[in-house]
Amino acid sequence: MLRSWKVSNFLKTLYMFYANIFNYIDFVCGLLIRFGIGD
Repeated sequence: MLRSWKVSNFLKTLYMFYANIFNYIDFVCGLLIRFGIGD
């Protein structure tokens, strides 16, 4: 019981970590495109 809770918690943390990375990449790409068009 406790182990499965730890695993699900770990997966949730991992998911949040990757979601943040993808959001950051998306944000940076958006800025690059915006400045690329502005140039």
